[in-house]
Amino acid sequence: MLLVAITSIPLGWMAWQVNRVRNQRLVVAELSSVGGLVIYNYQWQQRSRQEPPGPKWLRALLGDDIFANVSEVDIRHDHVDEQTLARVATLPAVLTVMIQSGQISDGGLAHLAKMNTLQQVDLYSSGLSDASVAQLSKIKGLKYLTVESPQITDVGLESIAKLKKLEHLRIRADRVTGDGLAQIATLPNLTNLTLDSEHLSDAALMHLHPAPKLKVISFHHGKLTKGGLERLCEALPDCKVWAPQIRDGRMIQYRHLLYSKGELP
Repeated sequence: MLLVAITSIPLGWMAWQVNRVRNQRLVVAELSSVGGLVIYNYQWQQRSRQEPPGPKWLRALLGDDIFANVSEVDIRHDHVDEQTLARVATLPAVLTVMIQSGQISDGGLAHLAKMNTLQQVDLYSSGLSDASVAQLSKIKGLKYLTVESPQITDVGLESIAKLKKLEHLRIRADRVTGDGLAQIATLPNLTNLTLDSEHLSDAALMHLHPAPKLKVISFHHGKLTKGGLERLCEALPDCKVWAPQIRDGRMIQYRHLLYSKGELP
């Protein structure tokens, strides 16, 4: 019966699966060598599930990951080179890539830009540049994006503004100004925005007033005043605005005016 079941499987499908699994195992092994982690689709959909899908007899024959694809890649290593990311780009069903590294190259991100399944990219790197962000703007299906780098400027935000499906955006970059926020405000599906910049001002916030769908904005740091935050709340009446109190740094929700008189200058 086992022989009949095996011979009934189309040879083309089996060959494709064997090649996919072989490549996936090589990539996972390479990622493990640089401290990377992966989550497979059955774990991603149900984190408590440990056993891969598919008949046990076939998994025993071809391997546990014959019916499993890598859905999430998490790399935290300072030696993430272009070859590693080129390998990641060969995985056919990755939804999320998170990289924390001091050495992310523009060439490496060009490989990620070819991954049309990606929905979320989180990048934390002092080497991340506006040119790097320009590569990410090619991932048209991207819905969640985090970029943290001291090199990001308004030019990078102009590239991000091309991601028309983007819903959640987190930016940590001290060189962002109102001109960059004006680009972000044009995103038609952006609902959640987190900004961490030492130099954000009330004048810069005014560029967010026309944002069509913003529901939550969180500020970390910045030269913001009570008046500027109140004007933002008035311009976006359906949006929750969070910012730190000057006195103790605790995050408070300005939409409901949960601050004491004199907390902000």
